[in-house]
Amino acid sequence: MARVYCLFTFLFCLPALCFSEPVLNYWNGSKPAGRLSYERDLLHLLLRATNEKYGQLAVNEIGSKMSTRRLEFELVRGDTIDLVEFAGGNNHISQLNRQVREVQGNVIRGLLGYRIGIIRREDTQGFVEVKSLGDLLKYRIGQGRDWADVAIYQANGLRVVHRTQWEGLLSHLSLRQFDILPLGVMEVPPLMRERGRNHPDLTVESGLIIYYPFPRSFYANNQKFPITERLSEGFKIIEKDGSFTALFNRHHGATIERLRASKRRLLILKNPAIADSHPLAQPFLLQ
Repeated sequence: MARVYCLFTFLFCLPALCFSEPVLNYWNGSKPAGRLSYERDLLHLLLRATNEKYGQLAVNEIGSKMSTRRLEFELVRGDTIDLVEFAGGNNHISQLNRQVREVQGNVIRGLLGYRIGIIRREDTQGFVEVKSLGDLLKYRIGQGRDWADVAIYQANGLRVVHRTQWEGLLSHLSLRQFDILPLGVMEVPPLMRERGRNHPDLTVESGLIIYYPFPRSFYANNQKFPITERLSEGFKIIEKDGSFTALFNRHHGATIERLRASKRRLLILKNPAIADSHPLAQPFLLQ
C-alpha cells in the first residue's frame, strides 16, 4: 500500500517538478505556422533580456483553438492563461480586469496590416481591374469571426462576411460565401502550401496589396507576477541592442523584400482606432 501511495504522490507532483521556476501560461494557437514560431521566439527573447532583473520564468505554451471572446474571458480570469497576443489598443480587456494590461511594444512592427488576397481563379480578371477602394467595394471580404480586422473593413465601407476561424475560410471562399480572403503577407504562402492542394479552384491574387495600420501587442494578466512591466522593459532592451531587428529580419526579411519587389497596387485603408499621427499610419515597410 505504501508503494502505491508513493507512486501516486510522485505522479501528482511531477508537473510541478518539471518547472522549478514560476510558469507563464502563454496562448499561441489558431495562427499560421510562421506567426506561431515568430511570436514564440520573440517571447523567449524578451524573457532572456530581462532574466537578470526578474529571474527565470518558464513558459507553458497553450495551442488549443479558442475564439477571441473565449480568449479574452480566459485572460481576464487568469486561471489558465496569463499572456495573449491581440490587436493593439484593446482597452476593452483592461476595463474588465485592471490586472490585465497591454505590453508596450509592437509585436510584429505592423507587418500584419499588409494584406494580400486569396481569390477564386475564375475571378482573376475582375481583380486585375481593381485600382481603387471604390473598385473593391463590389467584392465581399472574408474574415474570421471576432477578428479585429472586421471593424476596419466595415469602417471603410466594405462588405464583410465573417465566418469561423481561419482554418475553414478557404472552404467558405470556394463555396462563394465571399469573394476575397485578405490575410497577412506572411500568412498566405504557408496557408496555400498546406491547404491549397485541397482547393485547386483558388489562387493568390497577384496585383493588389491592402494596407491598414494594425499594431499587435501582448496582453498580460499580472495577478501572479508583473509580466507587463517585465516584457515592456524587455522591448526597450532588445530594440536598443538590435536583437529585435535581427529576429524580425530572420523571420520576415525575405517576405518584405518580395513585397517591395512585387510592384503591387497599394490600397490604404483607415483604421478608426489608430490616429493619423501614429507611426504605422503609412506603410513604412514598403519604403
